[in-house]
Amino acid sequence: MILATKRAVGSDYAYQPYYREKFEQQKQTKVRIKKRPSPLLVVALGISLIGIMFFTGLSYTYLKARIAHLNWQISQGKKEIAAMQVQNEKLELEIARLKSLDRIEKVATTQMGMIKNPGVEYLAIKATTNTSVPASQTVREMPAQDPANTSQDGIITAITKVISEKAGVGKG
Repeated sequence: MILATKRAVGSDYAYQPYYREKFEQQKQTKVRIKKRPSPLLVVALGISLIGIMFFTGLSYTYLKARIAHLNWQISQGKKEIAAMQVQNEKLELEIARLKSLDRIEKVATTQMGMIKNPGVEYLAIKATTNTSVPASQTVREMPAQDPANTSQDGIITAITKVISEKAGVGKG
């Protein structure tokens, strides 16, 4: 490439030698020699690559083994939960059996020496409008069988007196 500089008006163009030399240098073909990397560098890169691949494989294997171990622990935990649920159901059944009224009654009569209540007797109290009737006439008296019953009869007669007095107070 040739460059010319313009001089003053009316003068000719002059070529500068600097650009000419540069142009001639560019025309020359440049031959480059490809440099091969040193064999030591190739070996070092190869060993590094093999090492990286080895550690990647080792890490992958470790992760897979860890996942397998965690899955095993999860399955063991599920088995333990199932066993505990079965045991919990058995305990709930045992609690229900122990709370059974039939069982409680049996234990009370056989082991504790308690006796079963023969039944409940109700006494009918006649309401009277006349307050002069004694309370002993309004209640059917039970024959006394033993000294314990005589105290119960006394309590019953006292209760009937109170009731008859209240009935009389309310009407009079």
